Order: sequence, then structure tokens, then C-alpha cells
Amino acid sequence: MTLQTRLSKLEAAASPEEHRMWQRVIGRSNEECEAKRRALIDAGQALESNNFVFRIMVSPEAATCET
Repeated sequence: MTLQTRLSKLEAAASPEEHRMWQRVIGRSNEECEAKRRALIDAGQALESNNFVFRIMVSPEAATCET
């Protein structure tokens, strides 16, 4: 674990929830976004304590709206 990672974890634990880092993950399904989230954490590019926003892309045919 690098010094930067250790410091980031300490800062995240000491910071209020609203000041934590946000990460945007874009995928075609919730499962794909979750796999990308896990990959970011495993690669050291994000922390477990970060907030994540999943953007799930769908085709127009799959996105049906009832009015």
C-alpha cells in the first residue's frame, strides 16, 4: 500500500460523508458497473469509502416509458 493510498484512506475516514470523492462509472448494466467499480478499487484508483454513481446506458428500444 502506498503512502498516498494510506493517507487517502485516513482522510476519507476522518471526512464527513459529503466531502468524500465521487466516482462515475459508465456501463451497460448494473453488473458491468459493479465490476468496473471493483476494478477501480483493486487498481488503487478509488477507495471503498468513495461514493460511486452508476450511469447505465440503454438502447432506445430497451428504454420504454409508459405514459
